[in-house]
Amino acid sequence: MKRSLLIILAAIDILYMLTIIFRYDFTFEGVLNLLFGFAFAAGIVVSALFIFQAQYKKGFHPLLSIFVLAMSAASLAWLAFFNFLADFIS
Repeated sequence: MKRSLLIILAAIDILYMLTIIFRYDFTFEGVLNLLFGFAFAAGIVVSALFIFQAQYKKGFHPLLSIFVLAMSAASLAWLAFFNFLADFIS
């Protein structure tokens, strides 16, 4: 269950980053911005919880949790930066 949730959150992060990198003129508006922001924040919280739980399990390698934590933080920062620029320019 944990692994599938992390894979879904990682896929959302990767698809968002690929969309932003290859379509830099593409902007998300309204509800979609809110959904992405919620997904990124949830990715940060969930992966941090799984990393803290990994301390108590022997043989568990939290690489996927670390990846999702880093990608969610980067995606959330990217989303906030683009929203700041969109508000600043218009």
